[in-house]
Amino acid sequence: MPFLLFLLIVSLMAACAGQDRTDEKPRAPQDVRIEAAVSGTTCILTGSVGESHNSSLLGCGFIWGNDTASHSLAVDEPDMTFQSQIDTLSLGTYFAIAYAANGIGRTESDTIYFTVE
Repeated sequence: MPFLLFLLIVSLMAACAGQDRTDEKPRAPQDVRIEAAVSGTTCILTGSVGESHNSSLLGCGFIWGNDTASHSLAVDEPDMTFQSQIDTLSLGTYFAIAYAANGIGRTESDTIYFTVE
């Protein structure tokens, strides 16, 4: 009887071992990208998130400005692709960065530059 109990315990332990799931741990958003489309004095910023491993997006948005001012613009509903429009821009060169945040951290895109002519 002790031998059967031993076999049962070993079998249960082997069955519960499962797969290696280390790649499924939550991480900060990855591969955040940004694009800008300028038309007249309006710019549409589009951001995208490549992955948000096992953690829902809690916030997305943009940081934009020029050499004299910087602004933060959060989108209402965080998603893997998000967009915002900036109206009545003055002539000049601007920068923009997209960001995405989940329960693990925040990631920013590279900085892009666009010109309003």
